[in-house]
Amino acid sequence: MIVSYFNNTKPINIAFLSIILCVLIFLSFFLTENAIFSIQNFIKWLILLFSFILFNFIVKGKLVFSEKDFGILFYVLLSGVFFVSFLDLNKIIANFTLMFALNQLYNLGNKEVNKTKKLFNNGFLIGIATIFFPLTILFIILSFIAIFVFNKISLKTLLVPVIGFILPFFFVFVLKDLFDIVIIDSYNYNLDFSLPYIFSSSVLEITSVFIIILIISSLAIILINLSTELVYYKKYHFLIITQLLIAILILFFVPNKDGSEMIFILFPISVLLGNYIPLIKKKWMGNLIIFLFILLIVGNYNF
Repeated sequence: MIVSYFNNTKPINIAFLSIILCVLIFLSFFLTENAIFSIQNFIKWLILLFSFILFNFIVKGKLVFSEKDFGILFYVLLSGVFFVSFLDLNKIIANFTLMFALNQLYNLGNKEVNKTKKLFNNGFLIGIATIFFPLTILFIILSFIAIFVFNKISLKTLLVPVIGFILPFFFVFVLKDLFDIVIIDSYNYNLDFSLPYIFSSSVLEITSVFIIILIISSLAIILINLSTELVYYKKYHFLIITQLLIAILILFFVPNKDGSEMIFILFPISVLLGNYIPLIKKKWMGNLIIFLFILLIVGNYNF
């Protein structure tokens, strides 16, 4: 039923899922904040909507091995499950900037691109994201791993993302010292290693166990098929898994856990599940997984 509908790419799917995402965003504002309509919430809504569009642009034909729309479907479903990820404007901006950075990084797989330019842009954008949310500095690790994965190793390629990363901080300090312009309030940042927000309630614990089982299943099926139809996507999947591990580190180390940090896991999990569903031979299992996600959304919004 649902699997059959999203089995083919249709422009209407993007429009339909965009509407669903907008509804979920406004529901999250209603449940987590006193003022549904505010300038800050309008900015959040715009960035989140453009993040969804950007995600679709990045993954199509590059990170998902088919033209099916399951990746963007799971991006919306996960946004609904973790609606608290819409709480913090700084993290939303950091995640949006990070998605641009990842797009530059994943383009390294194209032999015709200017790798120096892509790596500089990647480091520069991660630097901007780090200004808004310091723990996104961890994603610079992904830059170096991508250099090795795509066999672009040289002293130049190793230095370029570092130079790009430092540059935004230089501009911030210049604006602050010479013109007394503060881009963003400084963080009082003390790392806090503790269980992530997803273990803060019984409903979220059930949700996290379900998603962990799906991630393990998707990795198993994808790895089994890497030597066949997914051989082209082998390097991309290695990077997606690394991206997910970095996002999980953030979930454990971020101080003042309120769930807004969950926004960083939406991208990698959506890609993995988007590639997993088409590999399931029995369609009823795919429909069941999607139906369970919908139940989890209802459960999280009510409890």
